[in-house]
Amino acid sequence: MNVWLYAAGAGLILLAGMGVACCGGRPESRLAALLAASTTSTLILLLVAAGVDRPAFTDLALALAGLGFIGNLAYARFLERWL
Repeated sequence: MNVWLYAAGAGLILLAGMGVACCGGRPESRLAALLAASTTSTLILLLVAAGVDRPAFTDLALALAGLGFIGNLAYARFLERWL
């Protein structure tokens, strides 16, 4: 294992905390946790791609970044009724 994979493991711990934040609280805090989790998961995939030297994971991270942004916008639009 190298430093990239250790950093990805630390990111997974942070991602678990954001998952707990997504499950409870006010809708505004859930949305903020979802936005942070989307960005963090993209970063984790980039770190794994660098750690195992597989450029295909980089493409997956870029796709997740684009789809995560669209999904977050859709969720914010859905929450607009209650905010």
